[in-house]
Amino acid sequence: MHKEFIGQTRFTFRMLAQNESPEPIFHLRYQVYCEELALVKPHDFPNDVIKDKYDQYALHFIAEDQEGIIACMRLIPDSPLGFPLEKHFLDKLEIQPDDLDHAKLGEASLLAISKRYRRRKADGIYYSPDSEYRPTEQEEDPTIKRLKPMIFGVYRELYQECKRRGITHLYAIMDSSLCLLLRMHSFVFHAVGQTIDYYGPITPYFANLQESEYKIQQQMPSLMTFFLDGLEPQYRPEFPPER
Repeated sequence: MHKEFIGQTRFTFRMLAQNESPEPIFHLRYQVYCEELALVKPHDFPNDVIKDKYDQYALHFIAEDQEGIIACMRLIPDSPLGFPLEKHFLDKLEIQPDDLDHAKLGEASLLAISKRYRRRKADGIYYSPDSEYRPTEQEEDPTIKRLKPMIFGVYRELYQECKRRGITHLYAIMDSSLCLLLRMHSFVFHAVGQTIDYYGPITPYFANLQESEYKIQQQMPSLMTFFLDGLEPQYRPEFPPER
């Protein structure tokens, strides 16, 4: 769990506890994907919630302000149901799922951010107009000030839980704008299939967490420091010594 002020607002980033109801998350998904962005049709999701059978096994990560949950994302670990990515893309994947150690694999999906934090007219699902931003050498630590605090705050919780659970590789179902944003900040995701319509046009990706750790540490060390903040020493990656 992390509590931080961004501007004048205090945010909490955390994993939903087992005894907490995930219903507010399902309602936020519906609000964002259905009502605000019209990526899915209301009649496909009765009761104004978006949820599926994988949610019973998923770990849910949230950001909260004083009014409640304002961002969410899920991580699906190995379960009896397998992974949505393998099901929806079937034989169209460019990797062989049977060759992967599913015990060390997770799937990240359904990132949603409340419209209250996408205020500008041009803002998309990830309020992307500032995604072109690159820190200058004069800026000491732009991570919180200028990058996407909602996205990276939630991703940090997911990343740290992966480290604790021994998850070393990730599937991810993302649209092109989110993938571009992550790549611009040194995350390494490899496309492993063609785009389909599933909560809007999305593409399957695969990532080795160590590959991203090394690249972020090399190219954006302040961002790596942000992701490691609060992570227990035994789960922290060991980086090669600088030459």
